[in-house]
Amino acid sequence: MNDVKCTASVKKGQVSLEFAVIIGLIITILIPALVFLTYSSYENKLDYASAQSTVVVSRLANEINMIGLSGPGSAMYVDVRIPQYVEYLNITGREVTIRLMTYAGYSDVFRITRYNLVCSGTERVMPGDVRFRIEAINSTHVNVTVV
Repeated sequence: MNDVKCTASVKKGQVSLEFAVIIGLIITILIPALVFLTYSSYENKLDYASAQSTVVVSRLANEINMIGLSGPGSAMYVDVRIPQYVEYLNITGREVTIRLMTYAGYSDVFRITRYNLVCSGTERVMPGDVRFRIEAINSTHVNVTVV
């Protein structure tokens, strides 16, 4: 009779050990997969922010050039969405620049315009929707203001 009890407890112990091994294997596979998915999601967000920054800078530079070509007194409003991971937007001289965080630190996305730029309000630009007023002052200068 003792032999029957001993066999039953050995089988219970074997099932518990097999269950622990299966759970261990699942965790061993699941944790690296979660780490990979989290990292690739972060990479995708940075890639999207970089692409969107290029679009924003190009659009602002193109609109500045268009208003400058239209002549003094020409003005328009431009709405853009500043992406996440942007440290700052700088509009000075003849350059429109966005500095954003990348995998290797910070990177600048910039475009050169045909006109000298006079700017106000960009020091308070944060990620999100931003409206700019672009106005040609004279044949060489364009004013860019954050509204």
